[in-house]
Amino acid sequence: MRNSQLREYISKTRSASTHFSKSRRFLDFVENIFGGKVEIGFAKEIFPELEKSLVNEQGTVAVRGEAGAPLGNLIIEFKTSKLDPMRSEEIIEKAKDQLRRCICILWKKHGQGLRYLLMASDGLRNFVYRPSLEGSIEDLEVGEEIHAGELDEKLRETINLEQIDEIDISKADSEHVYAWLERYLLHE
Repeated sequence: MRNSQLREYISKTRSASTHFSKSRRFLDFVENIFGGKVEIGFAKEIFPELEKSLVNEQGTVAVRGEAGAPLGNLIIEFKTSKLDPMRSEEIIEKAKDQLRRCICILWKKHGQGLRYLLMASDGLRNFVYRPSLEGSIEDLEVGEEIHAGELDEKLRETINLEQIDEIDISKADSEHVYAWLERYLLHE
């Protein structure tokens, strides 16, 4: 049954063309395979403080981790274009810029003691990042009044995103896909 769910998810995701359709398919897929074991939803619902900073509020998903969980919280930025580093480095950078905005807001509100992982995804190809601070975020304001390009440049200098993992769900063995999802989504 799980293999058929994965095949169906891959098929539907390949035909998805909007941020909402990609993120909604992912949310439904996670709900189908993990049920209520994962606290997952649109980022603005799980972390309301992110609402004003999201470029596309229906394209960003969050998983709230338990306080003692080793991986903590996860923010996933979905893109409509394929994330292929050989062809679309610019799209990956835009996803990383959005993830930096999110983590900046969360660190400012909740402190840097809370752990977060960040993920850029096109629904099939996924890049996981561990954020770290290279400078101070105290004087950075993430909001509408500052030009996005200016802010992103400052955030790139201040917040480092170390890529720690990646997977192409459409090319990996199904057991590997499920183990990979469990690693990042379940906090038991």
